[in-house]
Amino acid sequence: MKFFLALIALACSAMLSAQPLGERAVSDKEAQIQFWKSATCFFERDETKVMALLTRKASREERQEATRELVDSHKECIKRGGALRMTGFVLRNALAAAYVAKTYKDKPMPDFSAIPQMYRISGLPADATDKQKMRRGLYQFVECVVRADSKNVVMLLSEEPFSAAETRRFTDLQPTMGSCLPVQQGIKLGFTRLELRSTLGRVAFRLADRAAKLPNNAKLAEAAE
Repeated sequence: MKFFLALIALACSAMLSAQPLGERAVSDKEAQIQFWKSATCFFERDETKVMALLTRKASREERQEATRELVDSHKECIKRGGALRMTGFVLRNALAAAYVAKTYKDKPMPDFSAIPQMYRISGLPADATDKQKMRRGLYQFVECVVRADSKNVVMLLSEEPFSAAETRRFTDLQPTMGSCLPVQQGIKLGFTRLELRSTLGRVAFRLADRAAKLPNNAKLAEAAE
């Protein structure tokens, strides 16, 4: 039985809009670095709006409106003069990562043990497509990594994308990632470095948010303040 990790290229259109005439093209690397800087800026300037955007149950239209409101309120967080365009989904994932990095860099994340597993490949319907299986497999894999080594996940999310420090953090996580690969026959994982980091931020935030609301963890947080 052979399992492997396949790295696939993501379409640039997932992050970038068409480049206006006269503007320099923005690479995936530059885009990810700017997303990280902008998300950190938004979080530092308006944590209340960021948390509302990430935690409030809302329709797609309401989330889009909340995202526009955040961006319009803090335009200084967006780099001017380039062809970079953020989608709401990409920005929210970057904000989730910024929250985890800023909140838990100097303290442990809350205890996840009482939180049921959120993502399972086995929970998919029998007629699930290969794309759905790959996506669920990635989320199951990432959840396992966050639960097993949250400290190094937080440290990775604190580093600038594509930096030497981030590369070292990925290296530190390799043993954990190896042990978390799905063992179901025929399941393949396909992702880039960008998608892995983004998903780590999203899943770490969801686990931390759920765990922090548990009575015991909430009491511990109050005592630490």
